[in-house]
This record gives sequence, C-alpha cells and structure tokens, in this order.
Amino acid sequence: MMSGLKSSFNQWSLNKRIDLIYSNSFAANIATIFLSFLLVLAVNKSIPSNILWTWFSIISFIASCRLILAYYYQNKNKSISIENWAIIYTVSSILIGTAWAGAAYFYYLTEKAAIKSLVVMLLIGIIASAMIVLTASMRIFYGHIIPIFSGLTTAIIISGESYAFHMVAGFIAYLVFISAAGKNTNKHLTESLQLQYENQKLVLSLEEEINVRKNATNALEGHREKLEGLVEERTSQLLKTNEALTEEIKIRKKVEESLKHLAYHDELTKLPNRLLFIDRLGHALVRCKRHKTNVSIMFVDLNRFKKINDTFGHAAGDHVLISVANRLRKTLRTEDTISRFGGDEFVIIIEHEDQDNIEVLSEKIQELISKPIPYIDKSLSISCSIGISKYPDDGGTIDLLLDKADAAMYLAKSGN
Repeated sequence: MMSGLKSSFNQWSLNKRIDLIYSNSFAANIATIFLSFLLVLAVNKSIPSNILWTWFSIISFIASCRLILAYYYQNKNKSISIENWAIIYTVSSILIGTAWAGAAYFYYLTEKAAIKSLVVMLLIGIIASAMIVLTASMRIFYGHIIPIFSGLTTAIIISGESYAFHMVAGFIAYLVFISAAGKNTNKHLTESLQLQYENQKLVLSLEEEINVRKNATNALEGHREKLEGLVEERTSQLLKTNEALTEEIKIRKKVEESLKHLAYHDELTKLPNRLLFIDRLGHALVRCKRHKTNVSIMFVDLNRFKKINDTFGHAAGDHVLISVANRLRKTLRTEDTISRFGGDEFVIIIEHEDQDNIEVLSEKIQELISKPIPYIDKSLSISCSIGISKYPDDGGTIDLLLDKADAAMYLAKSGN
C-alpha cells in the first residue's frame, strides 16, 4: 500500500514539475532569442558576420521550437504522456544548452578582453538563471547547463591564455556550487509538493471522515438507553469527540461555501456568472409577473478588447475586465445584478425602471467605460456596445429576453 501511495505521489509530482517548467518556457525562450540578438549586436565588429548570424539562426530556431512545444503542452495534448513530455523537454534543453555553448567559440575567436568578459559573464548568467525553474527536474537542469559549461571551459583551454587554468578551476567550483544550490532548490520543491499532496489527500478524505462520524453519532443515539449507565464515564471522551466533529463540520461548511461561490461567480471579476444570472433573472420574472412590474436586460459587449489582448497581453485584458466590472458596480444599484457571461460580455438585470431611465443609464455606462483605463505606464482605451430588452414588451422568457438583448447589442455594435 505504501508503495502504491509513493507511486501515486511520484506521478502527481512529475505532473506538477513539468507544468512548472513548461509554464515558464515562454518567457525563457523569448529571453533566449532576445539575449542572443543583443550578443550578436555587441560582438558583430569582432566576430565574422557569417559565424554570428549562423549561430543566431540556430539558437533562434531551437528556442522557437521550444516555444511551439510549450504551446502544445499548454493545450494538453493527451496523446503524449507526461513522461514523454519530460523527455522532450530534456532533449530540447540539451539542444539549447549546446547552442549557447556555441557562443563560447566567440571567446576563442576574439582577442578583445571586453568581448571575452561579456561572453563569460553571459554564459555564467545563463547557467545561474537555469536554476530558478529547471531544477524542478535535475535531469533537465543538467542537460541545459553541462553543454554550456563544457563549451566555455573548452574555449578557455584552447585559447592558451596564461590564466586559463585558474579560470577553469573557478568554473568547476562554480559548477559545484550551482549543482549544490540546484539540488537544495529541488529538495525544497519536493518537500513543498509533498505537503501539497498530503493536504489534498486530507481534504478529499474529510467528507468521508465526517460521514463516518455522523454515522457514529446516529448509532450512539440509537443505543442511548443502553448507554445511559456509561454516561458519566464517557462524558469527557464524548465531549472531545463532539468538539472535533464540530470543528470538522465548520471546515466542511467553509469548503462548501467556497465551492458554491466558485460555482456561481466569475473567478476574475468576482461577478455572478451565467448560472447565477439565469437563476436571478428567473426570480425577477416571477416577481414581475406577480406584481405587474417590469425588468430590463442590458447586454454589454466591449469593443476593441481583442486588440488590447493582442497588443498588450492577457494581463492587460484581465486588468480591463476587472476595471470595467468595478465601474459597473459603482454605477448601478446594489439590488441590480451585474454578470459576466464570459469573454468581454457583461449582462445586467435592472428592475422597476422606466424606459427613459434605462436609456439614460445606458449612456452613462457607455460614457464611464469609455474613460481611459490606467495600466502600468499606459492608458488603455475601450468602448462598449449595449443592447437592451424589456419584460414584458420584448418577451416573457429568459431565453427570449436574452436573445432580444443580444440582437440589439449586435445591431448597436454594427452601427459603431
């Protein structure tokens, strides 16, 4: 049984480690292309152009292939096992490490001390930076740094400089230090993953344990008459059991409340999601039918949102969505329901307002959303298109009201 648990943890841990490595692969490989280009610009007057650009082409090609691998991994290609994904990244790390090792050849080709120092410092930095993420797998880590270390020490040795021996000795000491630090980082990661795994197991077993304790409580109640003679003797023990059970129930309630919130709210904006929106709209229609009142639906779609995502990245897009959600909260009443349907679409339920007020509110929302949104050192501009449907004029069902509001939104968008 212990062997099975250990095997289960190892598989789970491997998934987490490879996830960590691939999730950081995008930034690492873009940085590789950028740094190699800067190196070419720095040494282009000291190294033959054909050698420089050939090397740059090779390292850029390998880094691009690694970017493609990371993309396919993020899309979770199920036809490839996690073990094979680890092997693929190990091979690609050896290739990119070998490509970086090619930069050590520049050390051999030039006589300029500044260029030699630049090459040495860059390659040492590449080795050090690998420790941040790649130590999640020591095989991948060594596959990346050993070719760089070998290429650099070989270039220094064959250059025949008087201080070559001392530099090589220093590099060996540096490699030993980096290896020790990498193993220590790997050890801490393993301990952290072990703790996460155990916590997950504990949470999963919590419900079963609570059920067992509830059954035990029911059994105790069923045999209450037979146990009356043992009440005084067992009082202390039962009090402790009840305290533990109460604490576990509190924990379970917190977990259930958290899961319920996640199920009915958008994780990014904290607004109600589609499920909660549909539920609230259903209740609103029941109230309107009973009291002969009205309810309006606003379908809000952001314009130029995709351009912001494509130009500034998804972090900027998320910032825009959060800002829009906050502006809607400040504009609308607490009894109004603001929902994020997904993507850049927001839907609003407004009860007990006449059509003129709804139009004024729509213009106010458009004006507010159109105000620039500060983001880091930039100012992001966005607008919105709004479609409105009204109960009972535009329909008496949820689907019909949503369809009418959606169609009105698209008509408004086509006019922008």
